Amino acid sequence: MSNRAVIDASVVLKWLLNDEECVSQAVGIRDAHLIYNEMQLVAPELMIYEIANGLVMATRRGRLSPVQAREGLVAILDVGIQVTSADAERTLNLAEKHTLTAYDAAYIVVAEAEACPFWTADAVLYEAVREQLDWVRWIGDYESVGRHD
Repeated sequence: MSNRAVIDASVVLKWLLNDEECVSQAVGIRDAHLIYNEMQLVAPELMIYEIANGLVMATRRGRLSPVQAREGLVAILDVGIQVTSADAERTLNLAEKHTLTAYDAAYIVVAEAEACPFWTADAVLYEAVREQLDWVRWIGDYESVGRHD
């Protein structure tokens, strides 16, 4: 794989909730990893629980059936996103510095440790750090690299 990128649950959930904005960009990142072997996706461990919670909420709101949510979770876990831990002290410091939740800051900490871009579809997170952290990227700006269609 030629490069690595951190993604958050807001990007991953778009793979299943295809009625949202920027779905094609989110799927492009997934395909760059899964199909074209151009990118290794990385995330903090908490992403799994954020995805599970997102699927629970989508089911409660009637966007997915319980079966679709369960099948979706299995499919997401099968994509092979590398999960890692985020340094807790650094997470706390970044959360305080940028007025973020510790959950959001954990993604930034992992991207820092991996020295790679972090793709998000969380507008509040993106707006809070985009001026200071130019490697935090908005999913709507993702462009697929060399397709092999």
